[in-house]
Parts: sequence; structure tokens; C-alpha cells
Amino acid sequence: MSSKILDDMRDVMRRLHYSIRTEKSDSEGVKPCVLHFIFEIV
Repeated sequence: MSSKILDDMRDVMRRLHYSIRTEKSDSEGVKPCVLHFIFEIV
């Protein structure tokens, strides 16, 4: 799954020099929340 929100989040984390592992784990943790709100709107 690749959405604009997750891509933006990854870009910010890279600019702030977060580690790749942190980026991946945070991205995986946010995915269910993003999907929930996307499908709640539809």
C-alpha cells in the first residue's frame, strides 16, 4: 500500500534523519489508522 499520506510521512522522517527501521515500523503502525479513516469517509 502506498498512499500520499504515507509517502509524505516517510519524506518527513527522512528529512529528520530517522533510521530506516524507525521509518518502517512507524509506517506499518500508521497504515491501519490511515486505512480506517479512508474507508470511513467512503
